[in-house]
Amino acid sequence: MTELSSEGVNFGKTEIIGSELHLISNRLEKPLFQLKLDSIASCVIPTNNKDEVELQFHDDPNTSSSTNRDDDTLIQITFHFPSNKQRAELLDEDNEEGIENSTSLAEQFQKEIIKIGVVPSLTGDIIVEFSKEQGNFITPRGKYALQMTSSYMYMQGAQYAYKIAYSDINSLFLLPKLDGGRMAFVIALEKPIRQGNQKYQYLVIETHKVPQTVTVNLSEEDIARDYDGQLQKEMNMPLCNLIAKIFKVLSQKTVYVPKHFVTSRGGHAVRCSLKANDGLLYPLAKSFIFINKPTVHIKFEDVELIDFKRMELNTTSATKNFDLVVSIKQSAVSANEPKDYTFSSIDRSDYSALFDYFSSKDLPVNKPPEVTKRAYADDDDDDVAGDRESLDSEEEDDDYVGGGDDDESDDDGSEDEDDDDEGNKSKSKKRTAKKDDANRIRKKSKSDD
Repeated sequence: MTELSSEGVNFGKTEIIGSELHLISNRLEKPLFQLKLDSIASCVIPTNNKDEVELQFHDDPNTSSSTNRDDDTLIQITFHFPSNKQRAELLDEDNEEGIENSTSLAEQFQKEIIKIGVVPSLTGDIIVEFSKEQGNFITPRGKYALQMTSSYMYMQGAQYAYKIAYSDINSLFLLPKLDGGRMAFVIALEKPIRQGNQKYQYLVIETHKVPQTVTVNLSEEDIARDYDGQLQKEMNMPLCNLIAKIFKVLSQKTVYVPKHFVTSRGGHAVRCSLKANDGLLYPLAKSFIFINKPTVHIKFEDVELIDFKRMELNTTSATKNFDLVVSIKQSAVSANEPKDYTFSSIDRSDYSALFDYFSSKDLPVNKPPEVTKRAYADDDDDDVAGDRESLDSEEEDDDYVGGGDDDESDDDGSEDEDDDDEGNKSKSKKRTAKKDDANRIRKKSKSDD
């Protein structure tokens, strides 16, 4: 067992011995501490200090268990190195200019760590690249250039760089913002990336519908053999769809898009707040997703109860907003996550669309007393039961982009699932016809009265 120095200093010289990094005391020539190289997740030089190197470490899987939840774990350490100017002042003055223009000690140390091979580095052929202007991330905030190979994506920012294998991606979402021009592309990860003490399970790119062109660095034979011809040598389409298309084909992951939930204003999301953070809540075919901060994804199968709050109406006054509380089943609540999510300040006009959609999905909804009658009072001609029936889950296809066997000829690149088959279409037409007949009968009876 290696004997450690106990002189109590925090400076020395670094040395790699076998599979460990040692900080060795200058006076006693004993290690002050030692780190296993395979525990290092990233090695970066901060933009605000070029003479420092920040090492971040992999999460210890044992700390996530209930027995070790309160244990402390080393997640980051920063080494400070003398600058070239300080080195020049201490060494030969005749060579001062050469020392100041040489590679810094921090850069030498970073290259040595990366050379060992334990830190993810960029290897392999790059198939598609997106510039920093195209990779405008909201979470984590910053501009990252994206380089995509056949098995992983590489994010290069001003300070941090990440190598993420496609196998570590759980799912992808392409979500339209309410302004009609911007889009959000969400990457859900199996293992979160880290910046300092902050973890990011979801990566959110803010993108748009302006057409862009990317070059795919593959031959026609490679595209046909490896990707079933789903890519082209040069691809031109709205940037949001380009990103979704490339991610879908290379990662072979589903890209979910909101489709069937529509508000009274024609949007696919409702504006609300989660705690103090404003954002958008998207009801999808089998889940909710809230963006941006924090990004929250809730599966319908994990929902215990949906409750509408602040919906009580009286004859004197009524609030313009209400709250939506989603309670999660205890079996689905993981460590450090709440059991209840309160989405507040939702416009009252969105109540009927949300309630009908939740009912169509057979979700457990706690309906406020005497709300339904007042909520539909402004539209006497609507048949509430009929509208709810038209959202029957039997008629809906899933809110996702297929994984490669679906038709890729759509120009939008988002590859929505095809509409329902002819049988379902005819059923829908019959129900609509019945609803119209019922409305005409109801109106006629009112006029007769």
